[in-house]
Amino acid sequence: MSGVLKIRSVKVCWRIDEDPDLSFLGKFTDVESEHAIERFPDGGGDLRVCRYFVPGLTAEESGDPGSPRRDCERMEAFVRGDWCMVGGWAQAEVVTPSGVSHTVRSGGLWGIESDSGDGYYEETAREQLEDLCAELGYFGIAEDESRAALADVALFPGE
Repeated sequence: MSGVLKIRSVKVCWRIDEDPDLSFLGKFTDVESEHAIERFPDGGGDLRVCRYFVPGLTAEESGDPGSPRRDCERMEAFVRGDWCMVGGWAQAEVVTPSGVSHTVRSGGLWGIESDSGDGYYEETAREQLEDLCAELGYFGIAEDESRAALADVALFPGE
């Protein structure tokens, strides 16, 4: 089967996670509870916005007294659109001898904070390319052919 499919193109894709799980940070609520942080202690604030934030971890659980407040600030920054969650994967377009095109993807990684830094994005992209190489092997594409196709792939959009 080796050599039946040919790699036409390879790319790394990044997308905004439209429904991220931010429960690790905590949640907004209108219900006061033991560990809830009052967001508008001076009585200000928008009545359409939840009054409290319940952190994902208490100060005792995290071992850091400032952690709940920072998590609240981080969640508020998310709501303002200062950052978002994204996902990334690598994909290859492969072609059969008859010209039929198929897309093969790596498993992908979601839940990446958009402001994680270029180093983390690069590491993730390289891991996804490695996963893609393994996936292509299942389709009978030789590792040396896969590695050659992956060699010059842009890791970030616009490269």
